[in-house]
Amino acid sequence: QIQRAGITESQAADTSKPSIQGNADSSSDNLLPALAWLRGKINISRWYDAKPPDELLDGRLSREMCQKRILPDSLIYDYIDWYTHEEKVGEWLQRSGNSQNSICWGEGAEAEQWFEDLLTGKRCDRPWVVMSASDVPQSSFQRWTQEAPAVMGLDPLILEFCRNLTHDTRRVPHITDPFWKTWQSSGMPVPEKMLGPMNILEQNLLQSCAGANRNILRVSAMAHSKTSWDMCANVE
Repeated sequence: QIQRAGITESQAADTSKPSIQGNADSSSDNLLPALAWLRGKINISRWYDAKPPDELLDGRLSREMCQKRILPDSLIYDYIDWYTHEEKVGEWLQRSGNSQNSICWGEGAEAEQWFEDLLTGKRCDRPWVVMSASDVPQSSFQRWTQEAPAVMGLDPLILEFCRNLTHDTRRVPHITDPFWKTWQSSGMPVPEKMLGPMNILEQNLLQSCAGANRNILRVSAMAHSKTSWDMCANVE
């Protein structure tokens, strides 16, 4: 089961992309093709509503749209996170656009085996909610007391969504908030070890969603010596 936090699972996007930062009314010329297509189907301003109860949006992406536009766009814009085959654990923060690695699932028989393992859930026991090396191989955040629906969306909205579920009224910075440049004034609790605004967000995100009994995919750079993240992890 998947819930949305301001955006549906099929519409989840990277907050680093200029096409989704801030203005929901920007022209189609400034949007990625898939986002422009969505804008013609739904009111994307609703993506910024993180208050439960959750509901599915109209205009969900089709298989054809994903095949023709979403995946091709991702393979271009997320190149360094797709082409990671045989990358060693601990090296994922050193990726560059000049990588000579092949796509993360390999080629030929190796790729076929990867997809077979995927469909049988062979790697499902790996930790998916990871803040530090201590969350590998068993995450301290994945201790569900009941069924834990997966939540996907923009990171600040996921945090707000999870806090709303537990009636936590503390303010969450919007994706256009100065927090991302001046995090000291945000009032968000700072982890013991931190690497700037994103790391602060991660700590609060993992704690809040674990407390709300919601499952998210988050592998922090703080744990890069023990585990890694790439687009194959997203596919899994």
